[in-house]
Parts: sequence; structure tokens; C-alpha cells
Amino acid sequence: MDSQAPGAAPRGIEAIVIDLIWAGMLAAGALSAFLLLTVAVRKWPVVGVVAITFNVLVAWEFPQLPAIANVGGTSVYLLDVLSLLFIVIALVDIKRVSAHLGALRWVWAGFGLSMLFSLIVGVVEIEVGKAVNEFRAFFYLFAALSWVVSLDWRKQSTLLLTRVPVVLGWLLVAVAAYHGVRFGFGGAGEFVDPSSGIEQTTRPLVSGQALVLLLCIPLTLRLWVQSASSFLLVSAIAFGAVVVVVQQRTVWAVAAAMVAAFYFSFWGKHRTKSVIAAVLIAWGALVLVTSNVAGDFVGKLIAAANDSATYNARVTSWQNLIEQSFDKGLGTALFGAPFGSGYGRFEGVGRWVEFAPHNWYVTLFVRVGLVGTALFLFFVLGAIYRVLKSNSDVSALLVLVATLVYGWAYSVAWYTAIFLGWAVIVGRDTTRAEESKEQQLIPLPLAQQRQLRVPIGSGEHD
Repeated sequence: MDSQAPGAAPRGIEAIVIDLIWAGMLAAGALSAFLLLTVAVRKWPVVGVVAITFNVLVAWEFPQLPAIANVGGTSVYLLDVLSLLFIVIALVDIKRVSAHLGALRWVWAGFGLSMLFSLIVGVVEIEVGKAVNEFRAFFYLFAALSWVVSLDWRKQSTLLLTRVPVVLGWLLVAVAAYHGVRFGFGGAGEFVDPSSGIEQTTRPLVSGQALVLLLCIPLTLRLWVQSASSFLLVSAIAFGAVVVVVQQRTVWAVAAAMVAAFYFSFWGKHRTKSVIAAVLIAWGALVLVTSNVAGDFVGKLIAAANDSATYNARVTSWQNLIEQSFDKGLGTALFGAPFGSGYGRFEGVGRWVEFAPHNWYVTLFVRVGLVGTALFLFFVLGAIYRVLKSNSDVSALLVLVATLVYGWAYSVAWYTAIFLGWAVIVGRDTTRAEESKEQQLIPLPLAQQRQLRVPIGSGEHD
């Protein structure tokens, strides 16, 4: 027995060494692949745009794509890798991010630090897996927007402002048509079980997809104004029709807010045209509702708009979460409970739920507190102020307003950053950019483009 014992130890050590070597090889391979992908996305941003577009298109079937690895008991998803990649690129191009955001860079950095602080506390005090799971919803948006802001808009404005809105809009129309044909056009109270195994309502698009489609409308109309292409006008009308059909009431509210914002910015210069357009739209809607042209379809839309049971339950749960945060003390109210704390609360009478609240501002408050919530609001409102002050592209104003309103009923969809990032920086004051080529990164406002008669996508200012 003594002769066998010495032989057993070397075999155990050998197995450990082999495992370590294998783990090292896997880590080296993963790191190499990550670095290569990072270089590719930085050199060809279209790769990142395609990745974001893909996630938008499959959001109905796969709200979260399957995990690609497991590290220390915590699942790693493709979006984790993509978001980390976006952050690395933003850090590499930090000078451009700073030039684009101006003073708002400190606000955005503060918001990021508030999230990081909550994550670290959650990892230390609660559990790595739970903290990371809750952190993802914040990190994806922060990373994607940081990446979009880091892009060289002299080169990328053609891609993001002329191609993506139209192509992505029509792809979402095709997705909605496919879901409508396969599962029918239902409302929030009707459910199906698609092939992914996730129960989903029979509305043809999820709210985030419907929001992206809505954002494609002003950006497509922006191109139509410049080119007078009938295809672009038809595209915008088709996008709007699908937004109505998919019965996402929050997105309807967002659309109404965008129309109001448009009229607010349009009223002073074109008051007569504004009044005429408003009268025609109201008259057309009245004719549609009071006639039998649309049959039962209009009735379904009206019933969907009047169904407030879900919203009332949500309001109750929001109030309970806010009260819980204040009950935990001033520190939690100011800086939030750490990631991983959970969202358990009563929703309505006797119904206990633990999913994230369908309100971006409540979600922010319970995780990054009043400080983090104020920083996010100041960031978006600051961008709106700059757009209004600089009389920049009205499309940017509509994207920013849509983000603010949508956040009241849902968490802000991370993939909207593909348009939101542009909207944040388009109002940046570029009058001082002549002093430094590093700052000449933002496309000219629409009015200036017309005056200079520079065609869309030309190399003169892209």
C-alpha cells in the first residue's frame, strides 16, 4: 500500500496541471477572439450595427439569446461580450466621446460610476450571479450608447442616418407581418408559445421593436424632405401603419408625444401649415372611427387603448418599490439598493411579483437612487436643451422625447441607442470645432445642409 500511495499523488497533480493548461488555452483563445472582434467592429462599425439590428429583429422570439459560456457559475451571454466590446472601443476613442458629448460627458461618466458602485456592492454583499443579472439591463444601454457616441460621424453618418432607418424599418414590417400571419393580430391579453418556448403576447412586435419602428419614421421622413423620394414617403407611412396595428399602447403614447414635440418646434415658423395638418389628421381619424371602413379592427384598437387594468397594477407596484427604498434609509434613497437585491413587491391585491418594474425611472431609482436617476435625466434633458438651442435636426428632438416618454412604462430598450446616441450629440455646438479637427465630428444640421446644397452621404461633411 505504501508503494501505491506515492504513485497516486503524481497522477492527481498531472490532472490538475492538464486542467489548468486547458483552461489557459481556452482563456487565451477567448481573449484573442474578443480582441479580433473589437478591432473589426472599431474598423468596420457596420459589424456592430448588424449585431444590434439582429437583436432587434429577434427580440420577440428571443428576449435574451442563449448563454455562450459559464464562468464561475455565472452565465455569459453574447450581449455581454458585445457590450464589453463597445465599452472597450469607447475607451480607446475617449477623445472623440469627449468631443461629442462636451459638458455632458461628466454627467454620463457619473451615471456610469453610479451603476458600477451599485454592482460592486452587490457582488460583495449579495451574490455575483444575481448582481450581474440585474446589472445587464443597465450595462447594455450604457455600453451601446457610449459606442455610438464614439463613432466618427464624418464617416458613419451615411450608414446610420440614411440606410439603417429605412432597412431596419422594413425588416421590422416583415417581422410583424410574419408574426401576424402565423399567430394572428391579438392584444395584450392573448398569448402564444413560439418555438423558443417563451410565452409571448399575440401582438406582432414587442414594445421595444415597435419603438424602434416608430423612431425609424422621423429619420425616414428626414431623408424624404431632402431627397423628395416617393419610396421614402411610402416607407414612413407603412412604418406608421404597422405601429398602429401592433397595439403597443405605450408606443402610441410615445408617438403622440413626438407629434406634440414636432408641433412645438414647428409652430413658430409654419403656424398655418401646422393648423391645417392638425385639422386634416383629426378629421381623417374621426372618419375612420365613425365609419365601417375598418370593421372590427378599429374597435379592437379602441378597446386596447381603454384597457387600463395592467397599467393600474403597475402603478401600485411602483409605489410599493419606492416606499421600500425610502424605508431602507437615506443612503438607499440617494444611491439605491445594490444590484442583486431583487424587485420583490406587491402588484395589486395579494399578488407578489419579482420581475423588474415596467418603468425605467423606478428601476433607476431602486438601483442607483435619486443621484443616478437625476444624472440620467439631466443627460437626456441636457441633450434636448442643446438641440433646441442650436436649432438642430428636429428628428433628434423626437428621438430624445420618445426615449423620455417610453421610459415611463418600460425600461429603455438598449438597442434604441443606435439612434439615441446620434440624437444626444447632434445638438452639440460645433461653432468652436473650427479650432480643432478632432471636434469636427458631427453632421451639419438639416437647415445648413439645405443651404449648402450638400447631398446626403456626400464625402464633403460625412
